[in-house]
Amino acid sequence: MGRSSVEINPKRGKRMQIIIKESGESNISFANKFGYTPEHISQIIIGKRRLTDDFAAKIIAEYPKYRIEWLLCIDDYKDNTELLLRPLAVAAQEHSSLFSSLSVLAQINGFSILPPRISPDDTCADEIINALKDGYTIKKGEQAITLSLEEENALENLISDYVGLQLHYLFKQKEALQDGKH
Repeated sequence: MGRSSVEINPKRGKRMQIIIKESGESNISFANKFGYTPEHISQIIIGKRRLTDDFAAKIIAEYPKYRIEWLLCIDDYKDNTELLLRPLAVAAQEHSSLFSSLSVLAQINGFSILPPRISPDDTCADEIINALKDGYTIKKGEQAITLSLEEENALENLISDYVGLQLHYLFKQKEALQDGKH
């Protein structure tokens, strides 16, 4: 009876190739380190052979900078830094969208909102968080106030709740009108 075929995920080979390249090794030295032939490694890279879970575990033991979940294509976070920064990036994107909407509403009403100053040099999460803690400046003419991060979040939540209530009310009105027509 022949061996059962196992599906090859070529992306695993590509990710292994990234580790080889970033480590500055050749395929030959990489293969020798793990007791494989360079041909075996090349076949994994080009998707002709499967990168097994056991081999992936050995690679990660040798190169702990990388995550096994990434190498095995379970997720797309190559290292723990990427994994930990992902929620921060998602929150920043959501916050940016909400802030843009809030700024437009403020401008319509004669206010301007200035976000905290975050320097492009601020790459550390602590630096960014400290800049955010400095708060937002809201101006109307010559008057200005500063909202802390907590106050700004409370304002965003209040506005979001208000918009949600208004939309709910509009849906109820439309449903009542449609029920009256039938």
